[in-house]
Amino acid sequence: MTEGTGMPEAGRGAANVLLDAVIANGVDGDSTAATNLAIQRLSEVEGAYRATITDEDEVTLELSNLIGGTLVVMHRLIAIAADGQGVSREEIVSDLRAWLA
Repeated sequence: MTEGTGMPEAGRGAANVLLDAVIANGVDGDSTAATNLAIQRLSEVEGAYRATITDEDEVTLELSNLIGGTLVVMHRLIAIAADGQGVSREEIVSDLRAWLA
Protein backbone atom coordinates (compact mmCIF):
# COMPACT_ATOMS: atom_id res chain seq x y z
CA MET A 1 0.00 0.00 0.00
CA THR A 2 1.13 3.51 -0.80
CA GLU A 3 1.13 5.84 2.21
CA GLY A 4 -1.20 8.81 1.91
CA THR A 5 -3.55 7.29 -0.64
CA GLY A 6 -3.97 3.86 0.90
CA MET A 7 -4.00 2.30 -2.56
CA PRO A 8 -1.97 -0.68 -3.70
CA GLU A 9 1.30 0.06 -5.49
CA ALA A 10 -0.16 -1.31 -8.76
CA GLY A 11 -3.06 1.18 -8.52
CA ARG A 12 -0.64 4.04 -7.91
CA GLY A 13 1.47 2.97 -10.86
CA ALA A 14 -1.56 2.70 -13.13
CA ALA A 15 -2.78 6.14 -12.03
CA ASN A 16 0.61 7.64 -12.84
CA VAL A 17 0.57 6.09 -16.32
CA LEU A 18 -2.88 7.56 -16.95
CA LEU A 19 -1.69 10.97 -15.77
CA ASP A 20 1.21 10.67 -18.22
CA ALA A 21 -1.34 9.91 -20.96
CA VAL A 22 -3.30 13.06 -20.03
CA ILE A 23 -0.15 15.17 -20.37
CA ALA A 24 0.85 13.40 -23.60
CA ASN A 25 -2.58 14.14 -25.01
CA GLY A 26 -1.93 17.85 -24.61
CA VAL A 27 1.23 18.00 -26.72
CA ASP A 28 1.25 20.15 -29.85
CA GLY A 29 0.24 18.52 -33.11
CA ASP A 30 -1.02 14.96 -33.37
CA SER A 31 -0.81 13.63 -29.83
CA THR A 32 -2.19 10.17 -30.65
CA ALA A 33 1.24 8.51 -30.82
CA ALA A 34 2.42 10.11 -27.59
CA THR A 35 -0.82 9.17 -25.80
CA ASN A 36 -0.65 5.58 -27.06
CA LEU A 37 2.98 5.32 -25.98
CA ALA A 38 2.07 6.50 -22.49
CA ILE A 39 -0.82 4.04 -22.23
CA GLN A 40 1.37 1.16 -23.42
CA ARG A 41 3.36 1.64 -20.24
CA LEU A 42 0.44 0.07 -18.34
CA SER A 43 1.89 -3.30 -19.30
CA GLU A 44 5.01 -2.38 -17.30
CA VAL A 45 3.02 -1.86 -14.10
CA GLU A 46 2.87 -5.28 -12.48
CA GLY A 47 -0.66 -5.94 -11.25
CA ALA A 48 -2.29 -2.94 -12.95
CA TYR A 49 -4.52 -5.39 -14.79
CA ARG A 50 -4.66 -9.07 -15.55
CA ALA A 51 -6.20 -10.83 -18.55
CA THR A 52 -6.96 -14.53 -18.26
CA ILE A 53 -8.04 -16.76 -21.14
CA THR A 54 -10.03 -19.84 -20.15
CA ASP A 55 -9.98 -23.23 -21.86
CA GLU A 56 -13.16 -22.10 -23.64
CA ASP A 57 -11.30 -19.05 -25.07
CA GLU A 58 -13.21 -16.65 -22.84
CA VAL A 59 -11.28 -13.63 -21.60
CA THR A 60 -11.59 -12.48 -18.03
CA LEU A 61 -10.21 -9.08 -17.04
CA GLU A 62 -9.13 -8.12 -13.52
CA LEU A 63 -9.09 -4.32 -13.47
CA SER A 64 -9.46 -3.44 -9.78
CA ASN A 65 -6.04 -1.75 -9.47
CA LEU A 66 -6.48 0.18 -12.72
CA ILE A 67 -9.98 1.32 -11.81
CA GLY A 68 -9.10 1.90 -8.15
CA GLY A 69 -6.15 4.13 -9.02
CA THR A 70 -8.29 6.05 -11.50
CA LEU A 71 -11.05 6.59 -8.94
CA VAL A 72 -8.62 7.88 -6.31
CA VAL A 73 -7.19 10.40 -8.79
CA MET A 74 -10.67 11.46 -9.96
CA HIS A 75 -11.79 11.91 -6.36
CA ARG A 76 -8.77 14.11 -5.62
CA LEU A 77 -9.25 16.23 -8.74
CA ILE A 78 -12.96 16.69 -8.06
CA ALA A 79 -12.20 17.72 -4.47
CA ILE A 80 -9.60 20.26 -5.67
CA ALA A 81 -12.03 21.68 -8.26
CA ALA A 82 -14.85 21.89 -5.71
CA ASP A 83 -12.64 23.63 -3.16
CA GLY A 84 -11.27 26.02 -5.78
CA GLN A 85 -14.72 26.97 -7.04
CA GLY A 86 -16.39 26.99 -3.62
CA VAL A 87 -19.02 24.43 -4.66
CA SER A 88 -19.87 20.87 -3.68
CA ARG A 89 -18.27 17.80 -5.20
CA GLU A 90 -21.73 16.85 -6.45
CA GLU A 91 -21.93 20.11 -8.41
CA ILE A 92 -18.57 19.40 -10.05
CA VAL A 93 -19.73 15.89 -10.98
CA SER A 94 -23.00 17.30 -12.33
CA ASP A 95 -21.03 19.74 -14.49
CA LEU A 96 -18.86 16.88 -15.76
CA ARG A 97 -21.94 14.83 -16.61
CA ALA A 98 -23.38 17.77 -18.55
CA TRP A 99 -20.08 18.17 -20.40
CA LEU A 100 -20.11 14.45 -21.31
CA ALA A 101 -23.67 14.63 -22.64
